Amino acid sequence: MRGIRSAQSELERGPPPRPLGAYRLVPKDSARARWLKDVPADKQADLIPPGVFEAWANATWATDPESSKQNPPMLRAPNGVAEDSMNYWSAGKALYDPGKITVPTLLLHAEWDADLPSYLAHGYFAQLKNTPYKRLIELSKGTHTVMMEKNRMQFFRELMGFLDEEKPLALK
Repeated sequence: MRGIRSAQSELERGPPPRPLGAYRLVPKDSARARWLKDVPADKQADLIPPGVFEAWANATWATDPESSKQNPPMLRAPNGVAEDSMNYWSAGKALYDPGKITVPTLLLHAEWDADLPSYLAHGYFAQLKNTPYKRLIELSKGTHTVMMEKNRMQFFRELMGFLDEEKPLALK
């Protein structure tokens, strides 16, 4: 497995229409549903701290001067990532070789990440053959946006711990 998406990934809904276009229009309720896509129904209500989704959505939609002209407001979300996913990762062609990474590497992954399923994180980790050291940490009860969710402090502690740690003795 070269870290390529399987048919079971989030692209199950089928290929995007051709031509894809520069962006797609996204209403706030759609963004919230996507955020919570793989979260168990009984865990959705308390995953995002009160007010965080609204603050994020309001700030994000405010970056698009065209969004307020729609009813309801619609964010123009760039399609570049969808194009890359469709033409490269889902087509079995990686954009780069993780085996060429030669620096210490941390992969933080959350269990309910619909954008990057666990099998992809593990496949990518296995390809990191030339790092002086590497670490894969699976965070519980989080999504692709875990840094804005209730378990965000675990995300930040793991990240800062990795950045602040001294080089392992074997590498000195």
